[in-house]
Amino acid sequence: MLENERTAAAMAGIALLTAAGEHKAAGDLIEQETATARRAGRRGAIIDLHLAQCGLHMTSGDERQATRALSRALNHAATCGSARPFYEQRLLVTNVLRHSRVKDLALASDDARAMYDKVVALVGAQELPATGAAIHLSDPLTRRELELLRMLDAGLDNAQMSGSTGISVRTVKWHLHNLYAKMGVKNRTSALARARSLQLLQ
Repeated sequence: MLENERTAAAMAGIALLTAAGEHKAAGDLIEQETATARRAGRRGAIIDLHLAQCGLHMTSGDERQATRALSRALNHAATCGSARPFYEQRLLVTNVLRHSRVKDLALASDDARAMYDKVVALVGAQELPATGAAIHLSDPLTRRELELLRMLDAGLDNAQMSGSTGISVRTVKWHLHNLYAKMGVKNRTSALARARSLQLLQ
């Protein structure tokens, strides 16, 4: 209980400093509390502090650093399976996702990608049109994405694509998520229509 109270007090202090425009002091407090939380093994607090840093960067107008802070939070959350902090900060998380590309989140594992999908569903960010629109085909499809696109055209489902490529179904879904985002669509039917209009299947 004392550790929870410490975290709550630290978060309140960070929020007050941020609101007062004392961004350096807020950043210093975040770094100090993150180091303390790491030593104590308080994984939930570390996620909260990464999100606090994310909010501080957004307040400062640094969307790139905010995306990096959100990335750290997601990758850390994947180690303990906790999505609660993202829901509690859903307005912040949604705002950062609105300005981010999936690849910029540098999700380091299948668990991190699964956590991202969980958070997106939890905060409702999959309904934000800017999420898909932020990634255009100026961001080229990878060789794997093109391979899966052709398999979609051949009518294969996720399990069949997994068997054909030797990657897990979860990883297939991850690649398809990125593929749809780059094409600005939400499902395979729209992806195929878009691919044909761009002559990607010839």
